[in-house]
Amino acid sequence: METRVRTSTALLESLLESRNEPAWSELDRRYRPLVFALARRLRLEEADAADAAQETMLRVLEDYRRGRYDRERGSLGAWVLAIARQRIADLRRERFRRRDLRGESAIASLPGEDELSELWNVECRRVLLERATLRLQHSGLKERTVRAFELVAREGQDAREAAVALDMTRDEVYVAKHRVLSKLREISNELRELWEL
Repeated sequence: METRVRTSTALLESLLESRNEPAWSELDRRYRPLVFALARRLRLEEADAADAAQETMLRVLEDYRRGRYDRERGSLGAWVLAIARQRIADLRRERFRRRDLRGESAIASLPGEDELSELWNVECRRVLLERATLRLQHSGLKERTVRAFELVAREGQDAREAAVALDMTRDEVYVAKHRVLSKLREISNELRELWEL
């Protein structure tokens, strides 16, 4: 579960402490899945995508500790994306060399900055929703309320069908859906603020 104790500012300050493993773990938990997903979208094989994510996160930590991140020039996520782009391009070049496809540029075959940023944003939203959904399980909402939401919003069941399946009224299903959506928005906003997305 995400920690609400650390804002990105506090997290970044903690990364300067050479032995602060919880800070590194939190940063890694936030951004590694995004880099991995982006690399997969850019057609890296799973092992290469995992390498890109690993190398990106190591580079982020090293460069941050060397003072290379300037918050005035952009968000942490944008900086991670720039490093990820370079690592993905490097791995693509390496893959081309391994396959003797030297005629094609790995960087030229990457999408432009706008498209790459959009892919990154799509992955950010996807991971944010996954994390929010996990936190939803510990939010205090009743299991039946969450299940009503899942049946209607995710599985596309009619409210009447969901009501019968859960021994609820149709109005109770609509109320449950509204409650869960409100809670998901609240959790997503907390995570977005925490991650500075």
